[in-house]
Amino acid sequence: MGDSLVCLTYHEYGMGSPDELAEFGISYRVMEWYGLAMGGAVANGRDVGNINTVGVDNLTNPALPMIADIDISSEVSATNPRVADITVKVTAKQQLPNDTKLHIIVYQTRIHYEDDFGVVAPNGLVYMLDVVRDLVTDTFGVAIPALGAGQSHSVTGTFTAFPSIKDLDSLRTAAIVQVDDTTKQVLSVAKTNKSPLDTGSIPIITGNLIPEKAKLQIAYNSPQKLRVILPFDNARALVYNTAGRILRKQRLYGVEGDKVTVFLPQAEGLLFIRLISEDGKSLVCKIPFK
Repeated sequence: MGDSLVCLTYHEYGMGSPDELAEFGISYRVMEWYGLAMGGAVANGRDVGNINTVGVDNLTNPALPMIADIDISSEVSATNPRVADITVKVTAKQQLPNDTKLHIIVYQTRIHYEDDFGVVAPNGLVYMLDVVRDLVTDTFGVAIPALGAGQSHSVTGTFTAFPSIKDLDSLRTAAIVQVDDTTKQVLSVAKTNKSPLDTGSIPIITGNLIPEKAKLQIAYNSPQKLRVILPFDNARALVYNTAGRILRKQRLYGVEGDKVTVFLPQAEGLLFIRLISEDGKSLVCKIPFK
């Protein structure tokens, strides 16, 4: 399987799914391109039906030829952290067909159904994986010129995270070079390992964002943990190192003023703990360790 496999799930209105999973007609746009009858999964450019019942053979055959190299980059808006321009550069390893399309897709790696939508999934799933949230190049993709070996072509599209996407760090980008005919054959693919909204830097720390030490109770025993007073009802906690790498993610449940525990990885030096509210408000504190 590896990185040559592209398996993306999608959802439609009805069947008990929250409307937010089909915002801006995403399900209809996915289904129109692949000629699908209902929500399910697409792998290697083909309809493989319900992701809960699909066989491994449906996910792995045919193998992808990978006849082009794909580079994906993004630039977050200076005025809106939920908006980014995504640029995909396609470099042909051999002659590309005349009817080739590029699809830029933003998907969410993991959705906690009940936490994110406030209802229990009708099919009993707790998590949904690799769910399409936006077709940046719209339904039918963008045409790629008939590139010869070594030639490149770049496409830029704008992604805006809808309000229902709460965990921006769980977003990823997939770029698919695909034949525009009935087979929808995938020629090459690439996936990112970070969100298109990730600036690649550590959280910005300013004085008014650092809680007073009186509100923090730090325990240095193993496992290390931090007792903190919730600044708002419920929160997600992200623990960063000074290089901006996320070391741990955790859900914190309670109302404003409750004391909750953030479990920390074994580390030395400076850690940054970012608390994010359900409506996107953010508060950051820095914790030094000896």
